[in-house]
Amino acid sequence: MVNNTTSWILLVLFTLLGSWLSGFSNTFVAVIMLLFALKFFLISYQFMGLKSAHPFWRYTINLLVLGFVSVVIFSVV
Repeated sequence: MVNNTTSWILLVLFTLLGSWLSGFSNTFVAVIMLLFALKFFLISYQFMGLKSAHPFWRYTINLLVLGFVSVVIFSVV
């Protein structure tokens, strides 16, 4: 289980890595979107309490993020 401090450190590291990778034009779009998805899951499960929510909401959020990431990656590539 990840505690709040570890989650916060990971969020900062993912943000810094994403901002650094964004300087390389469209080369790392897939990696940046993967970082976005990881950050979204960290926030939603750790800080918004999605891990204790009804399974319907967990599956819905997971499908929404997967769909969004897929559309962005395949529209750029």
